Amino acid sequence: MVSHGGTQDLKRSKYRLLGLVGQGQFGRVYCAIHRKTGRLVALKELDRRRFPTHKFLRELRFLLSLRHTNIVTCQALEHVQTRRYLVMDYCEGGTLRDLMQEERSLQPVHVVRLVLDVLAGLAHAHAQGIVHCDIKPENVLLRVTPTGWLAQITDFGIARLSQEIATLEGSNNTGSPAYMAPERFYGQYSPASDLYAVGVLLFELLLGRRPFSGPPSDLMSAHLNQSLVIPPEMPTEIAAVVRRSLQKLPGRRFPSALEMSQALQAAAIADGLMDLEDPGNLFRPQPARSLQPFQAAQEQVQWLPVQQIVVDQPRLVPSGPATPIGERIYWATGPMLSVQQFPQGIWSEAGGRTQQINVPEVVEAIAPQEQGILALTQQAAYSISRDPAQGWTVNRRVWLEPKALTAWEAQGRWLAMASPRPDQSAADLTIYDGPKLNHRHHLALKRSPQQLLAVDRHHGIAMATKREGDRPVGTTFEGFSRRGQHLGTLSTPLLIDRLVLTPKPYRLMATEQNQPQSLVILDLKPFRILRLSTPWVPAFMAAMTWGYILVSRAGEILLLDEVGREVGWIAGPPNPTAIAPIHPAGLMLATVEGSQSMLYTVDLRQLEIDLLF
Repeated sequence: MVSHGGTQDLKRSKYRLLGLVGQGQFGRVYCAIHRKTGRLVALKELDRRRFPTHKFLRELRFLLSLRHTNIVTCQALEHVQTRRYLVMDYCEGGTLRDLMQEERSLQPVHVVRLVLDVLAGLAHAHAQGIVHCDIKPENVLLRVTPTGWLAQITDFGIARLSQEIATLEGSNNTGSPAYMAPERFYGQYSPASDLYAVGVLLFELLLGRRPFSGPPSDLMSAHLNQSLVIPPEMPTEIAAVVRRSLQKLPGRRFPSALEMSQALQAAAIADGLMDLEDPGNLFRPQPARSLQPFQAAQEQVQWLPVQQIVVDQPRLVPSGPATPIGERIYWATGPMLSVQQFPQGIWSEAGGRTQQINVPEVVEAIAPQEQGILALTQQAAYSISRDPAQGWTVNRRVWLEPKALTAWEAQGRWLAMASPRPDQSAADLTIYDGPKLNHRHHLALKRSPQQLLAVDRHHGIAMATKREGDRPVGTTFEGFSRRGQHLGTLSTPLLIDRLVLTPKPYRLMATEQNQPQSLVILDLKPFRILRLSTPWVPAFMAAMTWGYILVSRAGEILLLDEVGREVGWIAGPPNPTAIAPIHPAGLMLATVEGSQSMLYTVDLRQLEIDLLF
């Protein structure tokens, strides 16, 4: 729930807020969805004290006149009782600065594509006599595409108005000194000033640092007087483009954004970069490195491969003193469900004995409950409870329809089942609610899903492939409540393969078809998509409070923090079949080798990784 001041008025507008996405010099920026059309927009709040009405309306005219693929378009103005907002295109990929903070750098071809996008947007604006005055990574927003990103320039007009306000206040130095052309320090600007900033961007994207650094006073001196030094690792022809764009005198730079764009494209081809139309992998490959040895705190031999693992962490007894009732591990091997309880915790030596429960069919999913377990097979959902006198009893609760998709809520409070219609174009969703799953709610889904997921106690999503004819063109996420209410649909052009829950509310991790060596972090509220690089295609994924665990088919275990930095890389056993996180710093790992299956408990605190637990 967004609770910032002034947003209460928006409850009566045509937009519903999904969350705060940024804070600019003139106000906050929100992600919102149109209540009727479902279209995502950015609402940019504008402070009346900084934007007097007459100046605001004059600049709004410029904003509305800029219509280009590489410019964030201003669609409308939204007035509420106490505030006003610009309704802008929404870019779910964040800013170029966010992308530049990745541990692994972009492939040069993707750098060129992003800079060409910026130049195309500037060419359109300059043709209308509009200079941006503050080109920097924070003012370049990204929309994700199947092959990378589309860059869009934001804050046109607003940046120029900032310059005008500063001039009236007696200051010539506005903008970001690290990207400012020499003449900008004297209050002068022209289209060549924007091209200088693009040259700084190109330099930084290729080398991971800017051509000049230091505090603002040193930056001013450097831009005015210091000679440019281009290291030899920069591609030769692209270096020539950078050198010309960073000339001290505006007249020695490229005459226009179009000519700089043409020169950059020719340089990329001459330097032998990959085909701009088929850019391949997003990130540069990592250098070879040694892996840490694998250490298991506990090992158990299994007679059949383990398909599912669930770790039930300590819960507090509802009444009485706040004492944990123990931790349990559940795992499924065919139709056999095993339960092991640890009264003093998983890492204690006092582990309870393993109990085994026979289920009529192969178990595909497990959901622990306060008084038992829910087990899902291809044909039915079973409730499993334990009686001290009679032992474990298995009761069928729901028959599942053939080819239906299902999803448990994490604690088994409700079950969702999607049954595709005969033409496969849509599906009927049935939600079984209540302690015995005896309450039903029905909902028609717009598309036949490929995965159902319960995102919290009350809500779920149906992920489906969006198609134009027979061609897949993206992925949709259709939200629903456990009471059968439709909550709207979000979409992305990425072809998402699978979703995994994370501990952070409304955050999911995923893989995608077109970029298999990347991890997608998907936030639903507000809607944001972040790509993290991986050295191989993840076979299994798990999320922790501190980051992410990825496991390859070869058994390598990669640990990433929340922003994608590598904190550990372990040479685990090959052929994993299932994993499950143990919060805050453990992992259950099942493998199979020939006729032998193993179940490992790994304490990450015992390994040499760059993370404090």
